[in-house]
Amino acid sequence: MIRCVFLLEHTGIGGGHYVVFEHAVRMKRRGNDIFIVTKKPVSKEDIQWHPEALELNWITYDDAQSLRFDVAVATFWKTARWLHRINASRYSFFVQSIESRFYHETEHNYRRYVGSVYLLPVHYITQAEWIKEYLQHNYGHLPYLVNNGIRKDLYTPAGEAYAVREEGHLRVLIEGPFEFYFKNIEKTISLCRQAAVDEIWLLTSTNIKEYEGVDKVFSRVPITET
Repeated sequence: MIRCVFLLEHTGIGGGHYVVFEHAVRMKRRGNDIFIVTKKPVSKEDIQWHPEALELNWITYDDAQSLRFDVAVATFWKTARWLHRINASRYSFFVQSIESRFYHETEHNYRRYVGSVYLLPVHYITQAEWIKEYLQHNYGHLPYLVNNGIRKDLYTPAGEAYAVREEGHLRVLIEGPFEFYFKNIEKTISLCRQAAVDEIWLLTSTNIKEYEGVDKVFSRVPITET
């Protein structure tokens, strides 16, 4: 059994957090002692979008000061800079994207600042071959590659549907939050409207009920309903 802690910036709905929770829950179910550390205390409501995450041990950075871990895993560039606040035998950085690219191309200095986290002398883990190659080519790391799985209990070829498919009717589902410019959600909606698709659906973590030009909005949907 190992005692492992994953470092999060927050617990909002997102693909990156989803992947972390999936790994953490499965590690816990295999008999390991798994913690999630955050800046502020986390309530049940904060993680209701992923109910299984309630199985994990949730602590704050202040709580972590009295604990020692076998492994500490950063999950975002900001949390990589907080690894020093954790007492652990080994330190890792789970890289799910090259996060300097999250910021606009005009923010040259900030992008370089974010990219500097990949200079940290820790173990690197990623879920994508291209990220592994990027970190190896640009920083000389040899990351562990851990491919994402698929929740086949949730994502199936057939199941409940909000609407039946119509012959000759083109329906487009757009997924993503509006808060991050690089997701290009607004642009995608605009392009679909220009293409005169028959119906536009939007699945988003942004807390909205409707959006101009979108026929159906699904906002902040728990994973069990996706």
